[in-house]
Amino acid sequence: MTFFFDNHHPPELLKLLRQQGVDAVHLREQFSDRGLDDAIWIPEIAARGWVLVTGDLRIRSRQSEKPVFQQARLITFFLAPGYTSKTRKVQIAWLLGQWPEMEVLAATAQPGDCFLVPQKGKLRKLGAG
Repeated sequence: MTFFFDNHHPPELLKLLRQQGVDAVHLREQFSDRGLDDAIWIPEIAARGWVLVTGDLRIRSRQSEKPVFQQARLITFFLAPGYTSKTRKVQIAWLLGQWPEMEVLAATAQPGDCFLVPQKGKLRKLGAG
């Protein structure tokens, strides 16, 4: 299973995950344009069957992205609000702590399942966006 990380994640995180045997891909590795619109890459990663990990919960509600995201039916992990404003070290430490549960959920999730990874507490499945 391949996990795809958008620009909300430091590349150092992927290096650590790969050292643990995780198949992880960063947006910048697949698409040369850092400012690439989400509506372009979402269908691409869906076609590849990748799992999305993002700090951008708004892709479920933005007018330009919502229909593309819904049609893609990605398994998605939305990281807690505030994740993107943390330092890289805090982001990495926190996400590595959540990772075992994320892997278990990803392995049993159905296409289109979305999960919120909260700052504290258990991960939870989100309803239809």
